[in-house]
Amino acid sequence: MAQKQFDDGNSASPLIRKPDGLYYTATKLSFRITGLKPHNLDRLRVTLKASTEDIPELFHIDSLDLYNSRSREAFCESCRKYLKVKPETTAAELTELIKVLEHERIAMRELGKTVFPRNVDDVSPTGRTLLGHIDDYVHEKYRMIRGKEPESNEELASIPFSRKELRERSGWSEKQIRANIEPLVELGYLSRVGHSRQGSAYRYILLDNGKDDPQLEL
Repeated sequence: MAQKQFDDGNSASPLIRKPDGLYYTATKLSFRITGLKPHNLDRLRVTLKASTEDIPELFHIDSLDLYNSRSREAFCESCRKYLKVKPETTAAELTELIKVLEHERIAMRELGKTVFPRNVDDVSPTGRTLLGHIDDYVHEKYRMIRGKEPESNEELASIPFSRKELRERSGWSEKQIRANIEPLVELGYLSRVGHSRQGSAYRYILLDNGKDDPQLEL
């Protein structure tokens, strides 16, 4: 039996949490999800184990980026081959699962701020300097947007920036920016939101300026 569709931020999550992962039951397939991370919003990489209620001992398991259409198509084809589920059925259920997992990631980020507080030395002094440059730059872009469009609904967390923009603002080299920006992504201060085919034009958004982090006591 399918669980209630997750269609708004106030609905109870249809995910069931167990020690070995998250579970989601759709109309035809049941999924076990592992590896979900709250950051890196340009991808939704997880490991999925799909099975049917009719023959639960049969399953298909694979790691994939649910935002990648080719990966979804390959997963659907495998479910057709091994579980005898039509690709269009699997595709529709994966679409619903994506919505559920996107909401779950939001909840994970909010929970992480209180359950998994950062340590004062999680970010290097150079990384914190870069984070300060980013915070100032995003606020500057935000003020410019509001100045031009006072009725704009743009939020700080939706304003993208590139490494090139940071180089021009800070005077840092590409090597310095790259070395310090990646830890900020991994720790959830920033998230990637897209890149070029060559992977050379990543854009980022600011999720957390770090001002609520513990301070080093001297």
